[in-house]
Amino acid sequence: MLLTRIRAENFLSLRHLDLSLDSPLTFITGPNGVGKTNIARCLDVVTTVLNHHTGRPDIDRLVLYESAARDEATSYSIELTLEFDQDWEKQLLTSYVQAAFIAGEAYSFSSMRLEAAAQNIDQATLQPLLSGSLKLNFDSSRIGGLWWAAYEFTHLNNQWHIPLIGGTSLIEPGPATPFLPIGGAQLSFTRLMLGIDNPGPSDLERSIKELANGVDLRTALVKMPDQRASFEISPAFNTSGRIPQSLKELASALQIKQIINHTVTFAQLLAVIFRRTIVLTDNRRVPLKRHYDSTELEAPLDLRSGRNLAGELFRLKNGKSADRSLYAEAKKTFTFLTGQTFGLATTVSSTDLLIEPLAVTTTGERPIEFSGAGVQEALLLSTLLSGPPGRFLVLDEPAVNLEPTMQRRLISQLRKAGRCMVVTHSPDMVPVERKEDLAGIVRLSPGAQGPVVCRVGDVPETEWARFVQLLEPSHVRALLFASCVILCEGSTEVGALSQWWRDTASLNLPDPEAANIPIISVDGDKRFGPYIDYLDAFGIPWAIIADGPALRDSSQLAKHLAHRYPNFSTPLNNAGFEECRDYWRCFGVFTLAEQFGDDGHKQGEFEAYLERVDSHALAMARSESGRSKPRCGASFAANVSRPQEVADLYLAIMQRFESITQRAFEIR
Repeated sequence: MLLTRIRAENFLSLRHLDLSLDSPLTFITGPNGVGKTNIARCLDVVTTVLNHHTGRPDIDRLVLYESAARDEATSYSIELTLEFDQDWEKQLLTSYVQAAFIAGEAYSFSSMRLEAAAQNIDQATLQPLLSGSLKLNFDSSRIGGLWWAAYEFTHLNNQWHIPLIGGTSLIEPGPATPFLPIGGAQLSFTRLMLGIDNPGPSDLERSIKELANGVDLRTALVKMPDQRASFEISPAFNTSGRIPQSLKELASALQIKQIINHTVTFAQLLAVIFRRTIVLTDNRRVPLKRHYDSTELEAPLDLRSGRNLAGELFRLKNGKSADRSLYAEAKKTFTFLTGQTFGLATTVSSTDLLIEPLAVTTTGERPIEFSGAGVQEALLLSTLLSGPPGRFLVLDEPAVNLEPTMQRRLISQLRKAGRCMVVTHSPDMVPVERKEDLAGIVRLSPGAQGPVVCRVGDVPETEWARFVQLLEPSHVRALLFASCVILCEGSTEVGALSQWWRDTASLNLPDPEAANIPIISVDGDKRFGPYIDYLDAFGIPWAIIADGPALRDSSQLAKHLAHRYPNFSTPLNNAGFEECRDYWRCFGVFTLAEQFGDDGHKQGEFEAYLERVDSHALAMARSESGRSKPRCGASFAANVSRPQEVADLYLAIMQRFESITQRAFEIR
C-alpha cells in the first residue's frame, strides 16, 4: 500500500494537518511537545478502529482514542490518501469483488454460473478501487455510534464511497459524509456490475450470459452513476456443493475457517491490508516477553512496543520458507548495525515455551537484555526492517538508544526497506546525502492553532548543493529541533554571550539553553545568507548578532535580505551608524558595535567591544585561551560582569522572538 497523504482535524495537538508523503523517507522533526508522535497516532487510530470493528477488539486502546479530540472539541477526523500498489493487495481486492458479484444473486443462481461470469473481473476492471481516501471520524456528542469511517474513491471526476463503520457495506454515489444516514433503494452488486436495474430473473440470466466477457466496474460506474449497491459477501450461498475460488482466497487471507458461515465486509478487507502494511512502533520500549503459549506463535505478533520480539523471531525461524528468509535477513541487518550476531535459546516445558534472544560475540553469548539498550533496539529494528515489500514503516524515536554511528547505518537500511516515516529528536537520524532527502525532512513548527508543517519543497540543483554543504555538520541539523536560533558572526561572541546569558533570572527571562535557543557561529558575515534560507524554510525564528561592517548597504548580508524580503532596503551609506543600527534591528539584526568599523582598524568587531569593556581582562583571556576564540570569549565573560548593553541585547532579541511567534500564531 502506498500512503501518500495524511490529513487530520482537531486530533490531539493537530488543529489542521496536511502532510504529503512524496519522499520514500520522511523524517519528522521539531521541538519537544509540538506533536511529532501525534502524526504516527493518525495511523494508529485508523488501524485500531478498523481492527476493533472487524473482529479484533482492543477496547482499552479504543477508549484511549475517545479522549483524543483537541482542546474543547467534541469530534475529530483523520483522512489517509492511499493506493493499493502491491500485487497481493490487488489480488485480494479482485477476490473480494468476484465474491461480492457471486453473492449478490446467490439466491437466484448457482454459484458456479455466477463464478463463470466473475472470472472476467480482473485487476484492470477494478482500477477505480485501487486508489482513494480512507476517512475516519469520531464524535463524542453522538448518542448512537461514536465512530464512522468510509473509503472514498473517484472515477471520471465522479465520487463514490463505501461505508466501513457506522453504516451498511454499500457502494454509494457521492462523497462520504460523516454519520449521514443511508437511505433509498439499493441494487445487488451483481446487478450494478451488469448495469441493469431490477430486471426479472430471466432478464438477469440473459444479462449474465451476454455480459460474461465484459463485467467491468469502470463501465458499471458510468452506466449507473446514481445507484447504490450492496457490497458485502453474504453467508447464504447456493454453492451446489462447491465453494468458489474467490471465497477460498478470501478465507485464507482473512483467516476464516468456515467462510460460508460469515458475512465479509469491505472494512474487514481493509483491516487485513492495514495490519499487514502499516508497521508502527511506540516511542517507549517495554521488557521482552520470554514465556509463550504455542497458540500465540501461530500468526505474526505485534511488535509495537518491542515486547513480543522473542516470540516473533521464534515464529520466523521455525516458519515457512518465506518466514525463514525474513529471519535470515534480520540476522544480516543486525550484524550490519552492531557487528554482532544473535541466536535464540529455547526451553520447552509442560506449560509454555521459554524463548531467550542471545547476542553472540567473539567472547561468548549473553541475553540480549544484558547486552545494552542499543543492542536490543537494533534487534527490534532488524526484525521490523526484514519484512516483506510494500509496507509503510513508522518508527517513533528509533535513535534513542543508538550511538551516532549506528544511527547512520540504520539510515542506509531504511533506504532499502521501502517507504518509512521516522519521528526523531536526533540530528544524526536526519540524512542530507541526496537531493530527495531534503524533500523528506519535515519540521513541525509550533502555532497557536497547533503545529504547522514546514519543509523546503523542491530545491534547484544549485541550491541543493548549498543546502547539503550547510547541513552536513550535525550541530546545524540540530537546529531543526530548536525553538529559535541566535546567529553570531564569530565564535568569540558565542563563547562570551553564552556565558553572560546563563543566568537571566534578573531579567525575568529564561536563559537560552532552558528556552531551547542555540547560539551558534556562522563564521563570517558572508555566511548569514544560507542559514537564513535554511531557518526560514523550516519555520525557525532567528536573530543575528553582527559586527559593524555588516550593517553597510553594500554588505553580503544586506544584499541577501534585500533579495529575500521585498520590504527590506537599508539606509544610504551616508546615514549615521545609529540610524542604520536602529533600522537593522527591525529586521532582527543586532550589534554591540558603535561604528561601522570598516576602515581597516576593526573597531566594528565584537573583540573591539570587549576591549572597550575591559582591555586588561581581554588580554588575560587571550593569554589563557591561546588561539581558541570560543574559549577567549567564555574566559572574558567569566571574569567580567554582564554589561548592561549585553542584557539589553538579550531582552531585545527575546522581544523579537515573542513578536515573531505571536505574528505566526495570528497568521496560522
